[in-house]
Amino acid sequence: MCISISAFCLLFVEYMKIAIAFATLSGNTEKIAYELEKFLLNKSYEVDLLNLENTKVDELKKYDLVFLGCSTYGDGDLNLIMDIFLSEADQICHQCESTRFAIFSLGDSIYPNFAIAGEIVEDKIIDMGGEVIHPYIKIDGYPSSEVFEEIKKWVLEVLKKL
Repeated sequence: MCISISAFCLLFVEYMKIAIAFATLSGNTEKIAYELEKFLLNKSYEVDLLNLENTKVDELKKYDLVFLGCSTYGDGDLNLIMDIFLSEADQICHQCESTRFAIFSLGDSIYPNFAIAGEIVEDKIIDMGGEVIHPYIKIDGYPSSEVFEEIKKWVLEVLKKL
């Protein structure tokens, strides 16, 4: 039996598990996460939305791809929820060895370390044994329709790497 490439791709899409995990204080990272979820569901992916406030790091290892959302506070600080999540991850290092990640980072470009939380999180994911499959995206300011369009393009680039 021969299966066409398009049929194979459709099967892969149906069985690939994706998580969108986020840490939010102001709600902006959560808004981006919800838009990502809508976009991926419309493309027929199986998607779980995870608030890191209620998620353990070992839960992420059951996913084929994790979009991980974080925000930068002040001039280069992680938000408290992400900081706690990563501290707990340090204690059980290498829990995500087979998991692939793509990170979206919010911030304000008036600061010299604009959206640097993405870089901090990428480094920590690599330390945990996870694979960052695409450079993180920096999101400036508040979520808007223009920001969502930019993110959708980034998501499509990430998906091409699978």
